[in-house]
Amino acid sequence: MRPGEICTRNVTVERNTPVQETAHLIAAQLDAARLTAGDITTLDLVTAGEDQSAFETVEQMQRNGIRRLQVVNKSGCLVGVMAADDLLELFARQLTILWKVSASERRQELHARA
Repeated sequence: MRPGEICTRNVTVERNTPVQETAHLIAAQLDAARLTAGDITTLDLVTAGEDQSAFETVEQMQRNGIRRLQVVNKSGCLVGVMAADDLLELFARQLTILWKVSASERRQELHARA
């Protein structure tokens, strides 16, 4: 699964709003009316391509010590925000499915041995 398929955040801003500003407003959940651009921007914006793997995204978050990544398309336009919580939810669902398959297989093996 790719970040572009996982991120669930809708982002609505004016067309010319910089990605950095948008991302920081979402991440910080602050009142934009009280902030200046200098309060919320950084020179080290980290983004994920919408086609990179979920595992690459996790590694990128770990490397940079961040919990959220802005997801951009091939043109560099913002398409969403990937939060660590989104990835945890995805991995938890996948592990639950794996656990169910494993438990089912275990029961079948026990039944076959009986």
